[in-house]
Parts: sequence; C-alpha cells; structure tokens
Amino acid sequence: MQKRDQQSGPVETKEKTTFFIPDDAHNEEIVQQLLPLHEAWSGVKLVPQNSYGLRVYRGATSLNMHIDRPDTHVISSILHVDHGEHDEPWPIVIEDFSGKTNEVFLESGDMLFYESSKCMHGRPRIYNGDYYSSLFTHYYPVEGWDEVYERAHALVPPSYTKRQEKEVEDINEEDAITDGTSVVEPACEHGWCGLRETVKWHGPGPSYGKILTGNGKVTELKGVPSERSFNKLSPMAANTQEVVIQGGDDF
Repeated sequence: MQKRDQQSGPVETKEKTTFFIPDDAHNEEIVQQLLPLHEAWSGVKLVPQNSYGLRVYRGATSLNMHIDRPDTHVISSILHVDHGEHDEPWPIVIEDFSGKTNEVFLESGDMLFYESSKCMHGRPRIYNGDYYSSLFTHYYPVEGWDEVYERAHALVPPSYTKRQEKEVEDINEEDAITDGTSVVEPACEHGWCGLRETVKWHGPGPSYGKILTGNGKVTELKGVPSERSFNKLSPMAANTQEVVIQGGDDF
C-alpha cells in the first residue's frame, strides 16, 4: 500500500512556541512498529500514513480544537514522551462519540488512541511550563475507507466553506467560528464551551498491552508484540530534554 500525499494543515497556536525535532528515519520505523497496537485497538487492518515529531511545545501556547484529515488520519495515537519537571498539567481535550468532553492528562510513556478525523480535539488551555513533547502517529483502513470518505465529502454543502464574518459583540455562546484549520467558540473561556463540564482522566495508564477505555474499564489488546519490541522508543525523552536545554529560549 502506498502512503497518500502529505498536505500541510497546521493548527495555529496562540504563540509561536512550537518546534519539531525531526528524525524521519526513526519515525518511519516507529510507524511500522506501532502498527500492530493500532490494529488491535481499532479491530481493522490499517495502512501506515506517518509518524511525526517529536513535536515540542514551550510555555504560553495552546492548540485550538480541530479534527484531522479524514482521508489519512483515521486511527491515530499520541505518545507522550516527556514534559518539564515543574510544569502545570496540560490536558489533551477530546469530544467523544457520546458528547462528553474529556480532559486527558498524560504522563511520560502514555499512549492515547483516538479517531482523530472524527473526534474534535485540541489543547485549548494555555500551557504553563518548560516543554511538552509528543509523537503523533496516523493510519487509515486498508479496505473501504475511500468510499466512506468520498460519500461524506459529497454531503458537505457548498455554503459550508463560506466563512460567516461577525462582529465580536454579535457572537453568542452557540457560535463556533473557524480559525485557520481549527474551530473556536470565542464567547467561552479558552475558546471552548465544553470545558465548563469535563470528564478528567489521569495517567499513568495501565501496563503495556492494556487500555483504559472511555467507560472506565481496563481491557487487554489481543495479538500485540511483546513490550521489549518497543525498546527503541525509550531514548526519546532524554533526547527531547537535551535539545530543549541546548536550544534555550531561541526556539
């Protein structure tokens, strides 16, 4: 299977305090290594799209709520590598299929599985810390996804792409407006009304091969490789800290 074309679609942060530690060769290996875990979680055969990072956030940044590309970023994960020792907790916010707003506080080594092209997600709260680094991995189904994607795309009315301009004083709580490739609700704190009532989840997660589901149950992934197969991921935390310290405030 061939990877689909890469298209840029950055989600703007409030401050330009995000940078990458590129390692294309390592990331190509990782997207293949993590494939069995994502197939076990999703229950379908998948095509690896990409694994990218490390993405490192510095203080005073946030990430607007958004969804990812529906053709390639279907089954996804965030592997949290490391964060500053004295950082304030910085949750990933996800709207699930039951309508709940979830705040997930990941610890180093935690991996979050999610359907990133369906579930609205982001980090709308302002980050207050030294650094926060993660690795992002994306896949799409081997069978049938092209048909689903094309049918859904055809159902979007042409008027959807026309941005409705409003004066700030005319915006009410029901309004959600586009901001680049993301969505904000400017009438609510942090730009997202769902934060007023959330379900909070705290790491560290269960041991390798087990997942904590959205209904609070711990289940075991079937048919996944041994934990020792992923030893190459462990040097990432040390590498992140070293690069951040060497870079100082220039990033």
